[in-house]
Amino acid sequence: RVGSTSAEEQSRGRHQCASRYPDLRLAWARFALFRDWLLECAECRGNVLVCDARDVFFQANPFARPLGAPLLLFAEHWEQTTAHWMMGTVKPCTGFDLKRPRRPMLCSGSTMGSREALLGYLALMHEELQ
Repeated sequence: RVGSTSAEEQSRGRHQCASRYPDLRLAWARFALFRDWLLECAECRGNVLVCDARDVFFQANPFARPLGAPLLLFAEHWEQTTAHWMMGTVKPCTGFDLKRPRRPMLCSGSTMGSREALLGYLALMHEELQ
């Protein structure tokens, strides 16, 4: 069902693990999986877009123009800052101080760049989330 996920399905998804990375929740293992798939793809030599299906709405070909930088990270809506409730799921793993002033939050679900830059980013994300 596109665009519709019950609370039960969402909860189940938060606790599922990928067979290659059984110690990581699927939401975090995706970075390692994306990296693995990109490494296994011999013909994938150009720019790459990694995104959550519900995070994007294409109005044009994202690769029609040069990217302007090797790696592009995208910010969440301006109201979704580091004070967002979602940061509570990150803090136990990172020690992020929730009392710090609100800061813009980057969207880990949407990243774009060269193959090499994406491979580096995905490896770093996997390392941080282990």
